[in-house]
Amino acid sequence: MADSPAAATHALTMKGAQISWAILAGHKIIENRHMRMRPGWYLLHTGKGSQDAAHQEKMRGIVGAALPAEADLPHGVVVGALHVVRSLRPEECQGSVWASGPFCNVVGASCTLATPVAAQGSLGLWKPEPAVLEHVRAQLIDAPVLRNDVAHLLRAPLSAEEVTLTLTLTLTLTLTLTLTLTLTLTAATTAARRY
Repeated sequence: MADSPAAATHALTMKGAQISWAILAGHKIIENRHMRMRPGWYLLHTGKGSQDAAHQEKMRGIVGAALPAEADLPHGVVVGALHVVRSLRPEECQGSVWASGPFCNVVGASCTLATPVAAQGSLGLWKPEPAVLEHVRAQLIDAPVLRNDVAHLLRAPLSAEEVTLTLTLTLTLTLTLTLTLTLTLTAATTAARRY
């Protein structure tokens, strides 16, 4: 996935502008999805719909008075980008109020567009139209990045998939170092025999 906000190629849509606002303001550091998102940058789109009144009250209870009213926020637009750093299960999220799962994608950073860009959203991850990407990327190049403190979530035990990947990388590195050392010693021994 993308390694910088302006390189993002896919977007995800939030149902409710307050959710998008909470992510971009650094309050909501977990994005719950039915899929494990790969680490990287994604564009953040606010759909045309809104959460019900009960959900909006719950958001206000978590975020506080700083949370703008749903009606005062833009809808049907790309509003910024978020950086997913890891995907966890709810029980691995240190009791976070944001964790409901089934997959809790940890948001390590975000950046906000100065001017939201109109776009038609979709379910899941989706690719914005080229014209939308062009307008969004032009703003993201210079957009300041807000870093979230998610260190407590990064200390969670590794998933089986992450353990397998870590072991594979460790084994590959060990074999590479062993081969390099063997070749170096062979070359040194050959050179010593010549003299």
